[in-house]
Amino acid sequence: HSLWASGPADLWAVGGKDILHWNGKVWSFTNVAAGAPLLSVFGTSPGDIWATGVGAVLHQDGTSWSSVWGQGGSDSRFIRAVWSSGPSNSWAAGDDGLLLHQNGSAWSSYAQGNQNFLNAVSASSPTEAWAVGGYGTALHFNGQTWTAVATGVTDTLAGVWTRTASEAWAVGGDNTGRILHWDGHAWSAGAAPAFSLSPGAVWGTSATEVWAVGPSVLLHWDGTSWTQTGPGDPARSVWASSPSDVWVLQNTPVGGAQPGSVYHYDGASWSLIPTGSTAQLAMIWGSGPSDVWVASDDGASLSHWTGTAFASVPTTLAPGGPGLTSIWGSSATDLWAAGQGTPILHWDGLAFSTANGAETRSVSGLSGSGKTVWAVGPAGKILGPAK
Repeated sequence: HSLWASGPADLWAVGGKDILHWNGKVWSFTNVAAGAPLLSVFGTSPGDIWATGVGAVLHQDGTSWSSVWGQGGSDSRFIRAVWSSGPSNSWAAGDDGLLLHQNGSAWSSYAQGNQNFLNAVSASSPTEAWAVGGYGTALHFNGQTWTAVATGVTDTLAGVWTRTASEAWAVGGDNTGRILHWDGHAWSAGAAPAFSLSPGAVWGTSATEVWAVGPSVLLHWDGTSWTQTGPGDPARSVWASSPSDVWVLQNTPVGGAQPGSVYHYDGASWSLIPTGSTAQLAMIWGSGPSDVWVASDDGASLSHWTGTAFASVPTTLAPGGPGLTSIWGSSATDLWAAGQGTPILHWDGLAFSTANGAETRSVSGLSGSGKTVWAVGPAGKILGPAK
């Protein structure tokens, strides 16, 4: 349900009863009894990490996980979000208006009169925090009390990001997408392009670098306006070698284009390029401007861009079988492809071969570094490394 990292060799993920940790080389996991299903994880350092779930708050001190807040199973409210700005300032938010604060020694609950469910919380300092949730709820903390602040909307707000006391963003929506901005005095609708699907999260690094993301939504704020980063909606996969070489594929390209077309951005404009396939496209990856691959639900072949046009390259799979949904490589002569219930395939620059014999796997993602390759699939399955 949630990810947080302090760096490339310290990544945490939570969901169900499992807490997974990546140390830069391998994944390990801890199975916990309290709080399942776990919904959120956040930290300030490798030795100060919080996770929340159902009726529980867990803490990792660099050595082990322990339950630090809970009602012995009597409180079954979902604690949906956790945020911390330091060891003595952490917030958690959940159903029925639940708000919890940690001051460095203990967690305590805040009664603030609101009973709507809360989806997200963000704090920029010990005296500046926002929590958002159902029915347009936005709650503000000034260091002492929480106060409901009108947003002007009744839609569900799913994400919030706070930069300063005079700048915060909230996103969500029920039947239409919403982006709201706080200027220190009031919430107002952000000047965003029209979109029907709702962003579920918002994050930024500065006043001119903010991103809002969700199902088929990818928007960027540059300090002046929000822009859709792709040529149309919905985008399914993107790959780029530089700002002037960006590739995007979509479930159904806009403008009436047939399935099997991809978009290319050259730094100035988008153009539509046919792959020659009529199959449902799944993923795009490349090693450079003249080496781009597209996988689809036709596992018998992949589409390959060589710099001027796409060509169909046969695999070892039979027509009509499972499609290929994941591709990754380290170079033009080292490409991997897999799908749901297929063997893992390898391209050596000349032809595809089956990398794991007749064994079939359900793979939803491929990635790696150099000759080390990782494949992930259902039920938390991780395969690799392949060398």
